Amino acid sequence: MKKEDIEKYILESGKDYPKYNYYRLNYSIIEPYVKNWSKNRIQCDLRIQEMINNYYIDNHLDFHLHLAFLQDEKMVCYDGNHRMQVLNQLLKEGIDNIINITVIWECSNDDIYKDFKNLNKQSIVPNMYIENAKYSDKFKKDVDNIIEKYKNKYNKHFKSSNNPKPPHIQTDLFKNIITRLYDDIPDINKKTLETVEELLKKYNLFLKENADDYIDPKKKYFDKCYESDLWLFIKKDFDFQKCLSFL
Repeated sequence: MKKEDIEKYILESGKDYPKYNYYRLNYSIIEPYVKNWSKNRIQCDLRIQEMINNYYIDNHLDFHLHLAFLQDEKMVCYDGNHRMQVLNQLLKEGIDNIINITVIWECSNDDIYKDFKNLNKQSIVPNMYIENAKYSDKFKKDVDNIIEKYKNKYNKHFKSSNNPKPPHIQTDLFKNIITRLYDDIPDINKKTLETVEELLKKYNLFLKENADDYIDPKKKYFDKCYESDLWLFIKKDFDFQKCLSFL
């Protein structure tokens, strides 16, 4: 997609920030050309489905996408990818929403990182995406694989809320837990994600054996943990020091 392809839909060019251009148009016009930015996180299917459900209840969703044109990847969406997945699903169902987009036509990955960080100051974003240079693409992919294993096995413990109540966790919060555990492993020879997985298993067993110290066995979520055998999130705050003590 080229700049002139959507020129007639432009609202204005940024006066204070000239590199930004703003457009209002039907999603179907850009859908064939826009893809997820390669440095972005994998979208949460649970969150996407909740957004679709909310759309059908309220007939409304804030469909603002932030796009950028990169020489190697072409047109990418770096903020709003959950919304874009919802738009894709709605388009398949014959609903073509009018949306607002912001486009940076000339930029580098560093420009996108900077804007992405500014846009998400009030949101939970995994540290490994904010501090991107610190973590390899393989590391991020391996963390995503760990998350998917837990979600597949313990799906009822995952919530889309940024402030989940015990014994639940939000995907990006869990990514931050895994990343911090990895960063805090003092022995360089043990600093692997396999070690992190072992620590989580040992800490889960510890919490299981000492669950009565943290939650009332009469509480409903005690039964939930008992049925799933996942105890990692029975406390509101994850105890990193205790978890790391099982090294």
